Amino acid sequence: MTKLWIGVLTAGLCSNAWAVIDGEPIDWQAHDNTVQISKCTGTRIGGLFVLTAAHCETNVGLTWIKDAHHDEYQYIVESVYLHPNYVPNYVTEDFALAKLSTPTDYAHIQFLADLSEPTYVQDAPITIDGFGGLNNQPPARAHFQLDYQVQNYPFRIEAVQTSKGKVAGGDSGSAWISSSDEIVATLTGVTSEGLNDQQQVISGRDLHYAADFILDTVNGWHYPTIATAKGRTTIEVQSLHRGGAVDTAYTSGDATIVAEESSCLTGTIAPFERCTYVIDSGGSKGTLHLSDTESVRLNSASSGGSSGGDSGGSAGWATLLALLGCWHSRRKHKKLVYTQSV
Repeated sequence: MTKLWIGVLTAGLCSNAWAVIDGEPIDWQAHDNTVQISKCTGTRIGGLFVLTAAHCETNVGLTWIKDAHHDEYQYIVESVYLHPNYVPNYVTEDFALAKLSTPTDYAHIQFLADLSEPTYVQDAPITIDGFGGLNNQPPARAHFQLDYQVQNYPFRIEAVQTSKGKVAGGDSGSAWISSSDEIVATLTGVTSEGLNDQQQVISGRDLHYAADFILDTVNGWHYPTIATAKGRTTIEVQSLHRGGAVDTAYTSGDATIVAEESSCLTGTIAPFERCTYVIDSGGSKGTLHLSDTESVRLNSASSGGSSGGDSGGSAGWATLLALLGCWHSRRKHKKLVYTQSV
């Protein structure tokens, strides 16, 4: 195993930090599946999970998130799962899934690519949304192009900058989004900083090599937790179930599933396959229950408060003291063990 120095993108607790440098501004409310997670960036998947980089846990400790619907940090990270092949400071599968204690609101959803096959496509364009640290600003977007796949470590891929924006401290764990708006990889570090008007080169991890890890850890639906519905509205979901899924959905309140128009009712949904539920609603509050523990709340989006449960403790004076003292808490992480098939 080759040891590799990486310009790790986790922002130091007491250092100056910034968002994607000169990046394209984005509307955070319209991209609310992107969250700050401790001093990294993550993407909401599977209702309760945040996809990010494993080194964010081992270097910093993942304890809180900040999303588009809350003004303060929420200490609701319940547990952290690391890819079983991950070894800190080595070229390994740098993936983590942080499980939250409560499913906070997000309406925007980006689906995972079909991870049964490698996602790397030479010269394919990608975008990266990141926060770049603790600066209380919305995320910004940078544009890159896939450029290189490491022969001995095919899970490690590189991309080269194609526009003004560059990634910076705190962007680790950001999703690499393809031109078809699918998640194909996650950001792990900087290969070449791109000084003196040179293009920045970054490294990431192809999520194909996390397919089993994701299915074993999530083993559920990937779905938005909130949606607006009036008349007939289509809600698309993705199976992240080990072995696939069959429909068990039902509704409550002002919501009815239109069975003949809903593709999720037609049979087994394979892992990473997507399907739809068509909902008929008069515009009042209702719920699409994908299972007894997974649901999409209709017409009841958060306006900045709690999502129907305890936030687990927002940041107050204690957090300020913690930041001033350069303190952070650590917690034991969980490491799944299985033989990965790639």
